[in-house]
Amino acid sequence: MQLKKTRNYLLCAILFVGASCFSALLQAEAGQKAASEQSNNVTYCIDPNWAPYEAIRNGIHVGISAQYMQLIAEISELTFTLVPTESWQQSLEYVQQGKCQVIPMLNTSDYRKQVLDFSVPYFEAPNVLVAKLSKLFSKKRVGVKAAKRAELLNKTAEVMNELF
Repeated sequence: MQLKKTRNYLLCAILFVGASCFSALLQAEAGQKAASEQSNNVTYCIDPNWAPYEAIRNGIHVGISAQYMQLIAEISELTFTLVPTESWQQSLEYVQQGKCQVIPMLNTSDYRKQVLDFSVPYFEAPNVLVAKLSKLFSKKRVGVKAAKRAELLNKTAEVMNELF
């Protein structure tokens, strides 16, 4: 029985190879760990509004991460149960509170590394900005929500302004 569980988790880990989005597994408390050893069920949360990567539509997990989860379930003896959330913030809270064990697509950050364990990356999705050259490198700044992306975009614009 223990060998089967080890094999299942190894299969899961092998699939999680290659990228900038990461799977996060919360360190289970003693009680949760004991319960998870008795079952092959893994609870997970997602960003409910991050299409095409992942979303919840009519109560169903859809998108790229849904396809990964389905593939892992097919080749392992693991079953995955979606814990629905209303927002990305709620998903992060749920994984930290232990209401779900895994977030299949999650970018790493220094803070998240303190509270979550990350697998080897398994998916890459580069960010691309498309604009007319004359508009992109004007003195105006582009509004970007994610702080890391905004910082990267501003550095790139500075370098491009020097080149052109």
